[in-house]
Amino acid sequence: MASETTTKGERTRAQILETGLEQARTLGVTGVTVGSLAEATGLSKSGLWSHFGSKTALESGILDHAAERFTEEVVRPAWREKHIRRRMSRLFDCWLDWGARHPSGGGCVFVGAATELDDRDTPSRDTLVRIQRQWMETLAGVIDRGVARGELPAGLDGRQAAHEFYAIVMGFYHADRLLGDPEAEARARATFDRLFGPEPGDEG
Repeated sequence: MASETTTKGERTRAQILETGLEQARTLGVTGVTVGSLAEATGLSKSGLWSHFGSKTALESGILDHAAERFTEEVVRPAWREKHIRRRMSRLFDCWLDWGARHPSGGGCVFVGAATELDDRDTPSRDTLVRIQRQWMETLAGVIDRGVARGELPAGLDGRQAAHEFYAIVMGFYHADRLLGDPEAEARARATFDRLFGPEPGDEG
């Protein structure tokens, strides 16, 4: 019986976090409230509080859930590519989709949260910082391996290139979603190709 109760609780928590993530894409992570979640999920406010206990715990939970979904939707499809230059291209495509062409119509929850939380001293800010630092370390490591294997341009520094890659994607989100620049994707891709060079077979 305890196992069944735990399983049900985990399913309920996952439902709450998925709904919270979709709301955070448009409302921002701090804009998600117990009231908005109760209305969307049909759960009671007291039931929702029993899973998190505080607003910042809810925000942290949404951010961690977003990181899991980012891994599923962006990282895993890219990691199927064995050649690292092709992997970076796939990663780029999926990353653009994550924040600009998601089926929900909302934007990147991490971009919004960075603006909302950057000046706050809260556990949810700490969660966001941890997630983003881990992602940058992952990018830097992949780039360094690509250089070592001769699959990315010689001389690329992993940390610097990861920073530039991140900046390309953030610049695209700004130009595409805020400014409505029809050339946003073409400009981002041109900058990406200058950073990582041509894909194998495209050198000519």
